[in-house]
Amino acid sequence: FTSDHTGVPGDTFTDVVTVVAADDEGNDASGVSNEVTVTIEDVPSVPLQVVKSVDPGSLPEPGGLFTYTVVVSNPVSNVDSIVVDSVDDVRTAPGGAVEAFDVSGSCDVAGFPVTLGPGESFECSFVVEHLGDGGDTFIDVVVASGTDDDGGDASGVSNEVSVSLTDVPSLPLDVFKLAEPDDLFEPGGGFAYGASVANPASNVDAITVSGVFDTRVDSDGTVAVVDISSSCNLSAFSPPAFPVTLQPGASFLCFFDDDHFGVPGDTFSDTVTAPGVDDDGDDATGVSNEVTVSIKDALPTLQVAKVADPDEIMDIGVVTFTITVTNTSVEPVTVTSITDSVFTDIGSRCAALIGQVLQPGQSVACVFNEQFEALGEDPFTHTNLVTVTAIDDEANVAVGSDSASVVVSPVIGSILEGMIFLDVDADGVFDPEDVPISGAPATVTHAGSDGDLGTADDDTTGVSTSTDGGFTVDPATPGVYEVVTSPDTVVATIEPELNSGFGASGATLAPTTAGVYLVTLQPDGSISGLDFGFGLIDLALAGTLDTATPTVGSTVVQTFTVTNEGAVAASSATVQVILPAGLTFQLAAADGAYDPASGVWTLPDLAPGAIAQVSLTLIVDAGTAGSQLTTTAEIATAQQFDVDSTPGNAVAGEDDIVTVDVVPTEVLDTTLATTTTAATTTTETLPKTGGDLGALAGGALVLLMAGALLLLAARDRGRRDVADKGRAGS
Repeated sequence: FTSDHTGVPGDTFTDVVTVVAADDEGNDASGVSNEVTVTIEDVPSVPLQVVKSVDPGSLPEPGGLFTYTVVVSNPVSNVDSIVVDSVDDVRTAPGGAVEAFDVSGSCDVAGFPVTLGPGESFECSFVVEHLGDGGDTFIDVVVASGTDDDGGDASGVSNEVSVSLTDVPSLPLDVFKLAEPDDLFEPGGGFAYGASVANPASNVDAITVSGVFDTRVDSDGTVAVVDISSSCNLSAFSPPAFPVTLQPGASFLCFFDDDHFGVPGDTFSDTVTAPGVDDDGDDATGVSNEVTVSIKDALPTLQVAKVADPDEIMDIGVVTFTITVTNTSVEPVTVTSITDSVFTDIGSRCAALIGQVLQPGQSVACVFNEQFEALGEDPFTHTNLVTVTAIDDEANVAVGSDSASVVVSPVIGSILEGMIFLDVDADGVFDPEDVPISGAPATVTHAGSDGDLGTADDDTTGVSTSTDGGFTVDPATPGVYEVVTSPDTVVATIEPELNSGFGASGATLAPTTAGVYLVTLQPDGSISGLDFGFGLIDLALAGTLDTATPTVGSTVVQTFTVTNEGAVAASSATVQVILPAGLTFQLAAADGAYDPASGVWTLPDLAPGAIAQVSLTLIVDAGTAGSQLTTTAEIATAQQFDVDSTPGNAVAGEDDIVTVDVVPTEVLDTTLATTTTAATTTTETLPKTGGDLGALAGGALVLLMAGALLLLAARDRGRRDVADKGRAGS
């Protein structure tokens, strides 16, 4: 028979069997069996079963987050329940360091300790960040600590889980190079280069750069490698010296100069190499784009100036013509021909010019005389145009020309008449309200045949005004006269402030100061400048320019304007123009006459309200970029007194002095500054010059390089996600 006995280990159960029987005679024959004892023995518990898994099993360097899942269960085959006290994660780093972390809080139970009956389980889930280099391995096991009902250890250890970091190959260093300018006129000169070295932002590893080198290929094929490491700006790194480590996205810039000389058509190619290795020791050397600069042909230019002296002849006289030829090119030129619109024999008169080799900036002159004689009673003007031709070493042709005019006038009988009056309305014209000055003495001096006052042939006559204020010199020889009035004889009828208009020089005039006037008696009997009203001129000077920031090697036009804002005409006034060092005179267009040697602009006579202008075309010299170049102009002399300024006193704030400033600049080559849209790409090219390139490296190329780095970043993201320029010889 079968009997169930349950209990705990050590429990015993005793059984005996009794058989009740009687013999034939009815006697009791019952029997009792032997005693049998059974015992409940201990069954050892199987340890907790711990199963661990991870997702993902690997990540590309530098690593990231890994999710671990752990299932802790009491095997179903166990008899006893198991009390779990804690769950710990034991992690082994790539270097062998071991560290344990309590992950009990990640389990789906209300708290610890927790009792698991046979077959029962719970789950834990936690995230660990593993960071390192490609090839690194991280080993994890989980330990669940527990005891069974009998107090026996039932702790379980999970399977070993390994995760790894895979290597991400580094893109090479991104090296980008620019040149400014990309060409120069022969024979060449200095070129400025800029290079950016960047660790692409999409890289994982840092890259260590050992230096920067420039490979130069000359026009003849000669190759040279130059260490330009010292030209790089490493101020953002510590220490600021090679080798330097670039984190992903980091960069630095290098700026250097190189001189290239040659003949037109010569080219020079450059590339920049930046050797480097990444964290895994793999080569990450970068090589820039190839930049090519060239030498271009400079067309020759000539400047021809023709001057006639004198430019006016009375009746008959000899005129001296001076023809000056200047080579304004950058290379030598040879004079090949000279022609004149009137003097057909100019070739023989100036034969010495033919074949002359002129170096850049060199001038040569031809001087000859010609006699002129008046014809009939009317003046005539003689004008002739001279043309000079030259060629350079490449047979390019340069042509320059200029003209000169001579006015020839006949001598006829003339009368010199003038008038002195009180100009009541200060309009410079004798009006009914004005008052003639009677009995005013004056001296009238003719400049003589040489046309110059103060020489031995001067002829002086004393006059006195009549009741109508007029005076007469009869007969009078045509030419230049000086008329000096004496207002001290009429002080009683002239206000001092009006009388001050008589002055020829000085800052303050008393009523007795004599007035000096220059007048011209024309051969036809007409007179200029012979009405003397007691009024004042008011010459105001202004200056303008076509650009305040011209480029080095270009020209700037400075225009000065004189306005007579006074009540009387101004005569024999001059303006002194002082050019600064750095601006070289090229040509002038003037009302009146401008002398480039002295900087004196002689004004024409200016009626009230009239203006005169001179425009100076100036060359901006090399080496002036960033400098302030100041031109000063001032009314230097005037025949009459000015109402609010004194000529030539250099007092700032008066209206007869002005300054104009220019600050020359270098022009960068923005050929690479390209804007891309969905449908179009637009490229702007600015003019270039081969001037002072050192200043360029400090500012303009930095901007270009910043733009270039933005382009590099855009190009790098895409990788990971899947002009005849020059001047016309002047």
